[in-house]
Amino acid sequence: MRALSPARIGSELDALAGAAGRTAFLAGVGGCGLRGIADFLLAAGWQVWGSDAGGLASNDPLIRAGLQPVEDGQAPPRRGQVDLVPAAASYHPSAAA
Repeated sequence: MRALSPARIGSELDALAGAAGRTAFLAGVGGCGLRGIADFLLAAGWQVWGSDAGGLASNDPLIRAGLQPVEDGQAPPRRGQVDLVPAAASYHPSAAA
């Protein structure tokens, strides 16, 4: 993992904010790190899908804001349909199989 300078972080966020209509899938969206990213992307007009091992309540603020939850056994959007796929540091793809 590489560190980004504050200026680079700002330009990356500006680019994300200017990409309304794109799609993101966040694995571990219920945690404090990705929750903020999901909130940012939803406010910027992205279609956001997400999953979390702890699940999400139907009245979760992210769901009320438009997050499309991916439940156990449900397929997430296909790779070609997703523009951004950040994952929580605690997410391990091998455990999702």
